[in-house]
Amino acid sequence: PPPTPRTLLLLLTLLPSTLAFYLPGIAPNDYEEGVTLEVLANKLNSPKNQLPFDYYSMPFCRPADVDDNQPIRSRAVNLGQLLVGERAKPTAFEVRMLMDMECRYLCTKKMVPKRAYMVRKRVQDNYSVRLNMDNMPVVVRGKTRA
Repeated sequence: PPPTPRTLLLLLTLLPSTLAFYLPGIAPNDYEEGVTLEVLANKLNSPKNQLPFDYYSMPFCRPADVDDNQPIRSRAVNLGQLLVGERAKPTAFEVRMLMDMECRYLCTKKMVPKRAYMVRKRVQDNYSVRLNMDNMPVVVRGKTRA
């Protein structure tokens, strides 16, 4: 049997809501050539040790506009990310949209023995960090043919 006018009206009222479906935090962004893209770091995690560490607990290079004694605040994250303890700390990496860039040093750090021991221990415990750009992972582990 053909749909009744009531059924058609119900379908038409639901149509706009299905076209406007949106998940917070993943709206598409348009970037122009040359625009700087922000690389954000999550916390340090290890498969061997369940204790996470802040990204800047390691002697990583800090953004140029942040003083060494100044704390680096996390960018806003969505509710789901907040509940699982994710962070979004700005990093010193510079990436520009659609521009080839040469590799270069971000900074140099002097290591005192105590700090070097801490870095070595975290490497031995397989700590790693996930870097994100525009809510997407920057590096993904995979296999290549080479």
